[in-house]
Amino acid sequence: MSKRQAYYEDCRTLYVHNKDLGTISQSTGVSMTTLSKWKQEGDWENQRKQFNRHPFAMAEKINGIMENLVDKIVAADGKMTADQADQISKLSSVKKTLSSAEDLPSMVITVTDQFSQFIRRTVKDEDFAGKVSLLLAEFYKQVKEANYGS
Repeated sequence: MSKRQAYYEDCRTLYVHNKDLGTISQSTGVSMTTLSKWKQEGDWENQRKQFNRHPFAMAEKINGIMENLVDKIVAADGKMTADQADQISKLSSVKKTLSSAEDLPSMVITVTDQFSQFIRRTVKDEDFAGKVSLLLAEFYKQVKEANYGS
């Protein structure tokens, strides 16, 4: 199995989900040169932009903002300003609205991404890991087609 067959879909998914090429290279062992080539050929940047517009991705960003706010509150010995309370309230409300908009394909992306990372960490047989990656990509494609058409 070629490197492209074994790693391409995992690398693409990680990039689309806002991982940088350096992190992807470290976790998969694919060189930065190869990743840059794949990114260019596959138009990964556009896919990333589309993903980041999705309600699921926006809800994840809100989680990050809320975590930063909570860290600041904890650092201040739990003392919350009125502005921080207002921000958390508003962010929570928006996140709840966005989360209710989540769809099956978005959830499948999250689960398959985590499962793929698990396989890469635990399975040393590259051929097997590559086959699992291809199966996950096909599974996602079928879910997407079933929910949105081809």
